[in-house]
Amino acid sequence: VTAQNNAGLSSAGTSFTAQVDSSAPTSSVTCDTAACSAGWYTTSPVSIAITGSDAAAGVERVVYTTDGSAPTINGSDTVTNGTAVAGASATFNISTLGTTTVKWLAEDNVGNISGVSSQVVKLDTTAPSAPTLSYSGFSHAYYPGSGSTVFFQNGGSGGFTVTGSGSSDGESGIAGYTYPALGSGWSNTNGAYSYNSSAATQSGSVTAQNNAGLSSSGTSFTAQSDGSAPTSSVTCNTVACSAGWYTTSPVAVA
Repeated sequence: VTAQNNAGLSSAGTSFTAQVDSSAPTSSVTCDTAACSAGWYTTSPVSIAITGSDAAAGVERVVYTTDGSAPTINGSDTVTNGTAVAGASATFNISTLGTTTVKWLAEDNVGNISGVSSQVVKLDTTAPSAPTLSYSGFSHAYYPGSGSTVFFQNGGSGGFTVTGSGSSDGESGIAGYTYPALGSGWSNTNGAYSYNSSAATQSGSVTAQNNAGLSSSGTSFTAQSDGSAPTSSVTCNTVACSAGWYTTSPVAVA
């Protein structure tokens, strides 16, 4: 552009450029200021930051959703779905437990619009419920059918199996159960306990873990040593047995 004076003389020119920009912006996302994890977050909220980049016209706005639907901008350059944030970045928090799908796009200052990007964010801040226990596979061991004590033969060898079940987790689900070690004389593989002659009475707790790595409170059981043989008694016709002869048949022995 030049200026002319009334004498017809022109100034030196001041130049400008009309630069074509046909490239849509690019973008990236972070969770809690780092690359987003495919695993479960256990602290709420999760801080989301979406950053757009455009080397030419620059980023006008970022449009995002958190309900799994695609953000949209119509032909009149109006946002028809999603939350629009002016500038090259959008930050927000996710505190909803479970799985949240974040989707977004970026638009530059001349109307080029990126494709829709997506990031799954999984949040579970609660531990699973405690398990219930069942007992099986007895070898020189016995469970009376109620309570939390399994008896085993003192000075012998054998085993039994403890099985945890029934735990629930509404977000990430149950990953498994952890069984405690019971000390000297005991061995354990996933709840299958065996003992040798040196084993003594021991107690432990079984916990449940969810897929976010959180553990439940423990449900305890006791392996109780029993080294005493049973005692017994007898009656004849409901009273102490006589050393003499009975003259009525039959004699009821208990």
